[in-house]
Amino acid sequence: MIGPFEILVGLAIMLGLMFLGFHVATTMLVVGLLGALMHFGMPAINAVSRFRCTSCSARS
Repeated sequence: MIGPFEILVGLAIMLGLMFLGFHVATTMLVVGLLGALMHFGMPAINAVSRFRCTSCSARS
């Protein structure tokens, strides 16, 4: 479960990126990916990416 601390961290990252001049959609994508990575780990990133974590899967 995401608590108040995680929400504030995400908000701070989002506002910081917007302050640096990133577009709102780009900022929300980055914050969403970071949140998914922190909550679910690398399988969340692997599900939406063509890049795979080589250390996470068995080598063939």
